[in-house]
Amino acid sequence: PGGIKQRLALGTAVVHKPKIVFLDEPTSGVDPISRRSFWDLINELSSEGITVLVTTHYLEEAEYCGNIILINAGKLIAEGNSKVLKTKYLQNPIYEVECNNVIEAMEVLEKSDIVDETSIFGNSIHIIMSNNFKNENQIYDTLKSQTNIQIKRIEKITPTLEDVFIHLLEKDKK
Repeated sequence: PGGIKQRLALGTAVVHKPKIVFLDEPTSGVDPISRRSFWDLINELSSEGITVLVTTHYLEEAEYCGNIILINAGKLIAEGNSKVLKTKYLQNPIYEVECNNVIEAMEVLEKSDIVDETSIFGNSIHIIMSNNFKNENQIYDTLKSQTNIQIKRIEKITPTLEDVFIHLLEKDKK
């Protein structure tokens, strides 16, 4: 299994007690339980004073890191810890809307002056609200004007690093 191979490779890399370890996509192809265990090992190394530099495409994993650098197309777009990145780049509230017709709902929301940005996350939409936003009833009213959109849930959420990354990419496009 991938988890055993990854742990063996990490053990081999640290047997001589280096000051720094580079890990490229260390949990790629690893099941969730092994992934969590592997991150426990990484945190243990870090607490022993070893600098661990990790590259990952899994932004939820980057949350485990003390310092994060976001890169797109070889260009550094943001740097800081998870909390700093979320508060510095996403100052307006984010809501998650779960509904049946997500693409149509996203198109409707993007035309609204209460919405700054939207992105699809599975069966739901993450919405970064604009400065015109007052309360979630505005989201409900905007979507209810479309008879073929059935709202299942509207909820204010804590932003993820993926929200930050997408926001920075969208901002760069404008």
